Amino acid sequence: MQPIVAYLKDQSLPASKSEAKKLRRRAAHFVIQDDVLYKRGFASPLLRCVGGEEAMYILREIHEGVCVSDNGRQFDNKKMRDLCDDLSIRKDFSIPHHPQANEQVEAVNKTIKHTLKRKLDTSKEAWVNELFHVLWAIRTTCRTATGETPFFMIYGSEAMSPVEINQLVSVLQ
Repeated sequence: MQPIVAYLKDQSLPASKSEAKKLRRRAAHFVIQDDVLYKRGFASPLLRCVGGEEAMYILREIHEGVCVSDNGRQFDNKKMRDLCDDLSIRKDFSIPHHPQANEQVEAVNKTIKHTLKRKLDTSKEAWVNELFHVLWAIRTTCRTATGETPFFMIYGSEAMSPVEINQLVSVLQ
């Protein structure tokens, strides 16, 4: 990100023409506001760029040891597995299920039950404490069929995590 920040702040480019062209093309997707780097989101607000310890904090806060995904394989690769291992995150894929007619509720319940079982392992009586986290993961995970999260499909905007809310409150104060 440093070359992009340097270019946006003082228009400094690499000596190589091809590298300079790549940097200009890439930097067009970013903006600096109040010394903070943001990526322009497609049809969404600016996305704050984070790195280092802040990125690791956000990942730990969001996943809390378990990451549940539908069976979209874009997150099933060596780089993602290594990142999850480094952060002690267990990556789970939900059960593939093709509901017929009005069995969508049963499909969601099956996913919730499966995810709770995998998350709890030995302490089965603690499921009430973990239900909120499982539901949050399900509601905020993009579905392959629609490309949207269930939360977005219902409310028309993406859910905000406690980390995002905390950052927003800090900015407003």
